[in-house]
Amino acid sequence: MEKVAADGRDLTAAVGDLKLYVKATESNYFDPSIRLFGFLPLGKSVFKDLQISLRCTDDLSFAAVKEKSDEFSVAYRMRANKQSQLDNKWLGRYKLLGVSNENDASLRLWREGGELFMETEHLPVAVDKKSFLLSAMDARQARVLYLRDQWGPLLSFSDSTQGILTNYQGFTFIKVAP
Repeated sequence: MEKVAADGRDLTAAVGDLKLYVKATESNYFDPSIRLFGFLPLGKSVFKDLQISLRCTDDLSFAAVKEKSDEFSVAYRMRANKQSQLDNKWLGRYKLLGVSNENDASLRLWREGGELFMETEHLPVAVDKKSFLLSAMDARQARVLYLRDQWGPLLSFSDSTQGILTNYQGFTFIKVAP
């Protein structure tokens, strides 16, 4: 969702060239619909059991999509006054320490729009090729942010004689590229 505007209890959201209308429900979710020819609402016939959840905390706003009982995060926005304090020297690509195979576990950390992200690949403890929003704890540590304001695993960074290292979920990674 690129832009969301309020209209009473209901919202409109711009998703590319599509205008999506979302109506509040009693369960704090929103039912999405589109309007055919600008006035004929199409909701359940197009979106079936799909619902949207918008939540805000002091530091974070996020949208989630719910289908039946499964919920998936789709968008995050950190508050502008809470920019990550993680040192930029930790950003880049990391490989599992002591392994040289290209298909082994790796991490990539980057900033986008002032927000901090991590992508994991080939980790035995995570879904392959998964991206996460991070929240810096200080200049050397960050945590994964999950839905419902839950903290995820911690990443900690250090300089060593081997190079720049990070620890994540019991694995040690070494920085291989900026």
